[in-house]
Amino acid sequence: MNWRLGFLLWVLASASAAAAAPVSDKAQTPQATALQQMASWQLPQGKLLFTQQKWIRGLKRPLKSQGYLQLSPQSLDWVTEQPVQSAVRLDKQGVQQQLAGTFQLQAGTELIGHLMLAVLQQDQAFLQQYFSLQPVQSSAGQAPSGQEQTGQCVQLVPLQAPLTNFYRHIVLCGEGSLSRIELIELAGNRSEILLTAAPDSAKTAL
Repeated sequence: MNWRLGFLLWVLASASAAAAAPVSDKAQTPQATALQQMASWQLPQGKLLFTQQKWIRGLKRPLKSQGYLQLSPQSLDWVTEQPVQSAVRLDKQGVQQQLAGTFQLQAGTELIGHLMLAVLQQDQAFLQQYFSLQPVQSSAGQAPSGQEQTGQCVQLVPLQAPLTNFYRHIVLCGEGSLSRIELIELAGNRSEILLTAAPDSAKTAL
């Protein structure tokens, strides 16, 4: 074997080893790590049960509500059953409130409607356009409800109006699937939404 052939074989072997070597997590940006974490969550389908608590400045106790979410490829129906019954439909057109049996679109809500749908469907193109994403430690403390945080979390910081006018940041947490959404408002209010799969979610369809 002459020296030229030996050198060529050494170069090929080095290239193969470099290609096979795992990429260090340190080489990833925080946003890439956050997107990778979200991609590992199983996409929710059908019906999800929710419990929500909202802490409002000036009130000693949170406002509580519960109901279910009905998710389809194009829309999300948010149905509150307690303490009062109401229904809201969110899609890319905006937020539609059910009044007298029909859904009526609320003006100027296009981005808000698209936001919740994008979060549940993991629309990464939308999220990257409107938010800066980074992973955060789930063991940093307890959720506002006093329940211990579980799984891994991703923090979304809005980049442009109108989201920057309302939210300081949004935190998504889960282990295997999205199970917790926390919204921190500029006004000092905070909402926590806990999600669980409904027993009949596989059979339920819009």
